[in-house]
Amino acid sequence: MAADKTYRSRIEPRIQTVLGLRRQGATARQVSEALGISQPTLRKYLRQAREGREEFLPLLRAYEGSDEGTLTDEQRVEQALFNACTGYVTTVKKQVKLKHTEYDPQTGKKVREWEEMAEVPDEIHVPASIMAQRFYLMNRLPERWQVKVREDSGDEDRAGVIILPDIDSDGDGCGLFG
Repeated sequence: MAADKTYRSRIEPRIQTVLGLRRQGATARQVSEALGISQPTLRKYLRQAREGREEFLPLLRAYEGSDEGTLTDEQRVEQALFNACTGYVTTVKKQVKLKHTEYDPQTGKKVREWEEMAEVPDEIHVPASIMAQRFYLMNRLPERWQVKVREDSGDEDRAGVIILPDIDSDGDGCGLFG
């Protein structure tokens, strides 16, 4: 019963938080930290929901993103922008031509041939959009990613320069391409 108390007090009131975090790509560790529970506790509730415990199903739906029907238009647009930034795989239906040949079982000779069109599912990868990434970063982290215009003094035809932040992930001081 203590587990049910933890679920009711810490998780149930924050189901929308779980949904929002997962839509933004949060890991299980980040979700459990936001809820104030341990990762094993989060996994336990998710496992019990998968095993059929109905009281934990809202958590499972929010965690797996299967609660999409409850999203507002704004949340759907946010999700679409995030998907455009990261790229995604989607299933499309394609038309293919199937050729059939019928043979006589006794002689092995071709009796007839025909073609028909069939619709088949095909998974395609939609690559990330650089423009979506730029829009996302400039609005999400404006202090790092805003376009900074530096004016050269003395010229009547003033031109601006875009200054991008240095990205130095390995610490060698070489910046983005070094």
